[in-house]
Amino acid sequence: MILERGNVRLVRLTEEYIELVRQWRNSPSIRNTMEYREEITPEMQKAWFAKVDNVNNNYFLIQTAGKFIGLIYGSDIDWESGVTHNGGIFIWDTAYLESVEIMEAALMLTDIGFIMGMRVNYIKILRDNARSIAFNKSMGYKLLPGQEDVYNQRYELLEEDYFKATEKIRQHFGFSKELRVFLTESEHAIRITLADKLREASQEGKNVSLELVNL
Repeated sequence: MILERGNVRLVRLTEEYIELVRQWRNSPSIRNTMEYREEITPEMQKAWFAKVDNVNNNYFLIQTAGKFIGLIYGSDIDWESGVTHNGGIFIWDTAYLESVEIMEAALMLTDIGFIMGMRVNYIKILRDNARSIAFNKSMGYKLLPGQEDVYNQRYELLEEDYFKATEKIRQHFGFSKELRVFLTESEHAIRITLADKLREASQEGKNVSLELVNL
């Protein structure tokens, strides 16, 4: 599954790329922004991927200019209640740390979640990660009560707050609200539910167009 808008693609993570992600996740510049900072082994990475490769976790590689520059995700999703319990992003190509491409990637994944029925998203950010705090506040995330003295702080994003906060961003950069989604004929069986939800959204006119392709 691939999401596309402008010159940014989100490519759903497959086992083929988990070693790439592991190597960058272990790099000091990224590891030091995470709560878990121990070395991740290949065996740990394989076990982690086996656990998250399902309809309740959406992990995507961020691709632009023909290269992967980072990872973005929404995880521990409760489709019935419309809650994404955790989300995040990390960028390994430092040339894109404060780029329009990263904002587009974040909007894309958040848009598709709300398009498919999410009501609220939650994320955690380390209290001393000023860049990430500013970025997520610009998207409408709000610090939850009682988190002021917590090191790994929890933030909440409601649908109404999100679209209100990002309206000027979309206008400034000329971001479209329509997403293109590519579904392959060989989609992983456990992700068929996502494809069905996307088809429903498309039929309801929710700013998403679908294409079936061979990739």
